[in-house]
Amino acid sequence: MAVNWYQTVAIANAFTFFVLMVIAGALLSAQARGTFAIRLPAPGTNRAAEIFIAFLGGIILAIGARIAEGCSVGGFWSGLAALSLYGLVYTVGIVTGSIAGYYAYVALSSWAASRGASTGSPVIRLMVGSFDASGLVTSAVLGLAIAGIGVEVMAYNGYLKAKLAPAVALQWSLVLVALGLFVIAASLVINLARARGHGA
Repeated sequence: MAVNWYQTVAIANAFTFFVLMVIAGALLSAQARGTFAIRLPAPGTNRAAEIFIAFLGGIILAIGARIAEGCSVGGFWSGLAALSLYGLVYTVGIVTGSIAGYYAYVALSSWAASRGASTGSPVIRLMVGSFDASGLVTSAVLGLAIAGIGVEVMAYNGYLKAKLAPAVALQWSLVLVALGLFVIAASLVINLARARGHGA
């Protein structure tokens, strides 16, 4: 289709907001517990190949989700419980696909490891002095992306495939901008509190 991504992606949608909130909540909670880290594949593996395999798997997953136009709740739990043909076909597909995907990953990962293993720490730390700013930087990037999506909802409302009433577009825009700023502010507070706790 000869249109831009913001004309087709359902950015002003409750499900999109739900996914963004899950990501933001997981990010902030990991920082509050002190378990957040940007992790690489473990030493002894071919990291470049492992990252490529994960990226390829994500693309395949996205294509499958788009083709199916549904999720495991509708396809498996509801569909199989109702004994619909769709649910039965989905169940056979998800079981065989999961098994095939696991063995394909093991085979590709083993092949990649034989081509050259990496060494060193599997964690990337963005240090500012003695302070690990990895979580704060990640939160700033995510927060700005969410706020930017909110601004686009209002700015491009006239070009969206599904037009929104101006009041609805403004409301979604303000909610997404507020969420983006909240993620940044909450991460800053969490990281300052943790830094002060370690310094005391």
